[in-house]
Amino acid sequence: MAAQRGVLFQEKVSRLLSKQHGRPVLKPNKPLVLKDEVANRRVKRGGASCVTEISVLMACWKQNSFVESVCSVEMKAFYSCVDEAQVC
Repeated sequence: MAAQRGVLFQEKVSRLLSKQHGRPVLKPNKPLVLKDEVANRRVKRGGASCVTEISVLMACWKQNSFVESVCSVEMKAFYSCVDEAQVC
């Protein structure tokens, strides 16, 4: 099945490369093959803040059938954590 997909892909690429079909000509500036390596990029990670507070809040909601008034202490703790994270 994978070999058939590869053949279909190669046929499609060859059709795009030919001028006979009236389609725009594909002019690749790099070879149309996958490399054996991955680009060495650094992913910018935002600090995951208030994860514990949100998980405690969600657990409280689940235990109390999503009644917000019961989990007001957890909500205040989460919002205060969010406010501190926005200041930083």
